[in-house]
Amino acid sequence: MTIYKVLNALWKETHLLKSIPESKVVALAEVLKQVIGTVKILDPWGIEEEILRIAVQPELSAYNSSYIVLAI
Repeated sequence: MTIYKVLNALWKETHLLKSIPESKVVALAEVLKQVIGTVKILDPWGIEEEILRIAVQPELSAYNSSYIVLAI
């Protein structure tokens, strides 16, 4: 999810706020790609039940619960 959130933030800065020129956003996307390439990607595939089990108990969202389950 991280890459989507960062790309969306860059899009907002470029198209909505006009604070970053489009040419710089493309360069930033390349840097992001390099950084993400060094990060271990965690996949929630196969642990959906555990995510929901944790989410219901303390009334967390499934989104937040997935971070907890992946960290365990």
